[in-house]
Amino acid sequence: PVQFEGVKPEHLWTRAEAGLFDVSHMGPCFLFLKDGLGESGAHEKIAAAMERLVPSNIAILKPGQGRLSVLLNEEGGILDDLIITRMPGIDGMLYIA
Repeated sequence: PVQFEGVKPEHLWTRAEAGLFDVSHMGPCFLFLKDGLGESGAHEKIAAAMERLVPSNIAILKPGQGRLSVLLNEEGGILDDLIITRMPGIDGMLYIA
């Protein structure tokens, strides 16, 4: 692996070139509607449920599009970071890593 002399040189190189983050360790899961999976309006329903847990607009995600967000506790504090992806071809299902 590439070794940098600190956080700042790594940040500057990544901003100028490119970065890749391995999410395989993040224990992915699917969140889906119990009823209405694949039906009209299903994405809006599952997005509304997810938006109760994260401070991000999930409803505007297009199929296959993902968004980096955070999972909040009841006081609004951050519990963990998440990548939330709208599944292509299956309205009402989100992939969360």
